[in-house]
Amino acid sequence: QMCIRDRYQRRVHGGLARLVDINDVKNTEGFVFDHGFPIEGIDIFPNGNTFVTVGGQLTKIWDVRNSSEPVVTLANNQKTVTSVRVLQTGDRFITGSLDKQLKVFDVKNMDVIHQQELTEGVMSFDITPKLTHLAIGLADGTINIG
Repeated sequence: QMCIRDRYQRRVHGGLARLVDINDVKNTEGFVFDHGFPIEGIDIFPNGNTFVTVGGQLTKIWDVRNSSEPVVTLANNQKTVTSVRVLQTGDRFITGSLDKQLKVFDVKNMDVIHQQELTEGVMSFDITPKLTHLAIGLADGTINIG
């Protein structure tokens, strides 16, 4: 069984996320998901059916089988959410935002289970596959590695 991580190409333009099936030559437009704000980040859950978009003050979880509405919309930030990463286990995801926050969410109940306030807004971040190191790019041009 092929999941969206393998089967779909991700395209983002403004507030629209578009997943295009690489095997479907007839449907070159793909599936369109309207985030409502310019999308700053997108990541796919390992289950292959869901993905997350961030932009504006919102984080939205989508089911690829239903593009009309998000499964969940979270408004946990005061400023623009700039980046998102889903952990390989699929049970958590992390967001970074211009309000200087990194937040870890539990997927089961969509609660913030950990947050860290940084010295500057988060422009981007990434985490190693084994969850041993985190690199954070901040608005002042510095990079924190921990």
